[in-house]
Amino acid sequence: MTASTPAPGEQVGTPCPACSPADEQVHVVLKFDGHATVRCTACDHVHKVIPEQAPEADVRVVVSLGDESITTTAAVPRDEMLAVGEEFVAETDDGPVGVRITSLERRNDERVEIAPAAAIRTIWTRAVDNVGVPTTIHPADGSREGTESETIYLPGDAELVVGEPIPHADVDATIERMLLRTDAVSYDIDAVDRRGRTVAAKDVKRVYARRRGGDQWRSSWG
Repeated sequence: MTASTPAPGEQVGTPCPACSPADEQVHVVLKFDGHATVRCTACDHVHKVIPEQAPEADVRVVVSLGDESITTTAAVPRDEMLAVGEEFVAETDDGPVGVRITSLERRNDERVEIAPAAAIRTIWTRAVDNVGVPTTIHPADGSREGTESETIYLPGDAELVVGEPIPHADVDATIERMLLRTDAVSYDIDAVDRRGRTVAAKDVKRVYARRRGGDQWRSSWG
């Protein structure tokens, strides 16, 4: 029997236990209430059948784009396990967007970190193709006055390195410390401050840097 929900009066193909248990016969749907009650057109036998489940589940996807969000759907194999931190490409009205799963909402409204697609109502995600990274820049002399806070916009895979300048920013400042996002599951720590440690921009919650020159802060991506 087909995976779609049958309507009364619709004709469907399914084996008949009375006259054709091994081969499909044309049946007329009498009613549907989770099971379909059908009548065989060959022998008029009435019986119930269970519609086959679709191989994929259409799951609602919410994509966070900074201060905005968009909603779309994704066709996912029903038995596929999804988990926070995984990435995939979401198809939206504006084109494909690379996203990372931040939360999974089950059909009973429970928020979980891992679940099969068939049990999920909504996949909550954020875009990771291009990201805004909140950045705090301290003055070179160590004083609190003059500390600036800005957001720099980077490709999600851009590398930020402790001890090196902030990329794509017109400021002479060195990265001293980075806080990591909770959905950056490939790390077992929540901050990095050791010189040489490299983190992808999409994994960074906030950058702390110290100015080395007298330049005024201005992001070249702003």
